[in-house]
Amino acid sequence: MIIRHMQGTFGTLDGEQLRLDTGLNIIYAPNESGKSTWCAFLRAMLYGIDTSQRARAGFVPDKQKYAPWSGKPMAGELELEQDGRCITIRRWTEAKSAPLRAFSAVYTGTDIPVPGLTANDAGEQLTGVSAEVFQRSAFIGQGGLVVTGTPELEKRISAIVTSGEEASSYTEADAQLRAWLRRRRSGQHGALPELEQRIADTETQLHRLERNAQEQAACAAELRETESELQTVTDQMNAARQRQRRAALSSMGEEKSNLRTLEQALEQARRNAERNGLEGRMEFRQADVFELLTELGKSGEKPWDYIILDPPAFTKSRNSVKNAVKGYREINVRGLKLVRNGGYLVTCSCSHFMEPELFAKTIREAATGAHKRLRQVEFRTQACDHPILWAADQSYYLKFFIFQVVDEK
Repeated sequence: MIIRHMQGTFGTLDGEQLRLDTGLNIIYAPNESGKSTWCAFLRAMLYGIDTSQRARAGFVPDKQKYAPWSGKPMAGELELEQDGRCITIRRWTEAKSAPLRAFSAVYTGTDIPVPGLTANDAGEQLTGVSAEVFQRSAFIGQGGLVVTGTPELEKRISAIVTSGEEASSYTEADAQLRAWLRRRRSGQHGALPELEQRIADTETQLHRLERNAQEQAACAAELRETESELQTVTDQMNAARQRQRRAALSSMGEEKSNLRTLEQALEQARRNAERNGLEGRMEFRQADVFELLTELGKSGEKPWDYIILDPPAFTKSRNSVKNAVKGYREINVRGLKLVRNGGYLVTCSCSHFMEPELFAKTIREAATGAHKRLRQVEFRTQACDHPILWAADQSYYLKFFIFQVVDEK
């Protein structure tokens, strides 16, 4: 591994850069200028910051000792060459409690990640030793032991420091263990690989069964909830059917009564016409007025000189006023379309919930919808034998308008 360039926000460093040449580099500078900080920065870029360390007498952990003097979050970049490839390692801080925890390693000048390099093992992968071995042997920190002499002496000192035995080398032992581990992983035969495969298969099946159990429990809960909702809807539907049945029976009785009343009224009107010698000049029909007005409009008959709209009360409560407005507007639109230019429309409302201002506004909207203009001729309320009592709003119920109808030009 060859280190090419370092840049960091670390301790006294505030974005400073250090570019190294090929071969041995010696940093010569006054005290407190950042030499040991650069060494600690290199170690932190390779192995990260041990956030589990706690301050104690005579010891300050790196996360406190090298907190940037500038107050900025700790961050750094390390460019190196490994096996002929240039690599850029970056570490930065996302949480104050975990400095340099965020990590990336890419081939320099690209966004291609370097396989196998992670925040936890980058230093060991690049140097071949763990952080503890690096700290105790290859890395000479401030006030540490200076290793000099022949390579054999360095090897012996490293062996004593790491294993306690002069004849053994931690590096060699570590390399041998790694070789054995690679052979074991690459071996496809024997009892150990078979057992590992069976364990993996069993764990996969167990995870699948756990997911199935969770899904089954969720489905059972959803089924219970759906059954409860279904029962609630069923009860509501049965109650609605009972109300509808009662209303239908009541309506049938009212319709039969109304039908008899209408037939009697029509017969009385025919007799009155005969008594007055008008039996050939008047026509009486029993029909839905909305449908009848629509049919008359489509028949192409000659427009009418005079139309009187005197329907029953469309609303008998405040809750149905909105629907009543729609009914009054529609019947007046259809009636206005049948009146000739200059003819007359008489329109009434006998519901006290349909206030005069609202009734007038509804007729105005009907005239706009029928493309007619209205000229008010008369407005009246009920006769004096039906007095309006100011203490009883319901006594003011009749609104009676006479309009001359003029076509819009």
